[in-house]
Amino acid sequence: MKGFYVSASLSAQHHYCISRSIDRVKARTIERINGFCKSYNKTKDKMEIKQAVGELVRQKRVKKGWSQEQLSSEAGISNRFLQDIEAGEKMTSLTTLFKLSDALGVTPDKLILPVWKEWIRG
Repeated sequence: MKGFYVSASLSAQHHYCISRSIDRVKARTIERINGFCKSYNKTKDKMEIKQAVGELVRQKRVKKGWSQEQLSSEAGISNRFLQDIEAGEKMTSLTTLFKLSDALGVTPDKLILPVWKEWIRG
């Protein structure tokens, strides 16, 4: 009841100012939430891409019958980096992707195209 009296005593201009302030707070909150969702989706996409590329590298390596040490040596990268790639922890650069595909005896599109097709389907 007390709030009603306070509200009733405010002028139309005060109501307008309060209303505008609330609208601005709502708009900023929505912008923050949308920004968080976009960055979350980008992070999620990036994580899924890293995992998918890593899995393809692992599958090609296993199909060839190689250990991680053999592949990392042939590709000229550290064994730890290869482990991180296969685990989906690290993303390869194009140079590293080219090195890996050359060592595995496949073209780079064999490691990228299946991931891209899955990503497009969403």
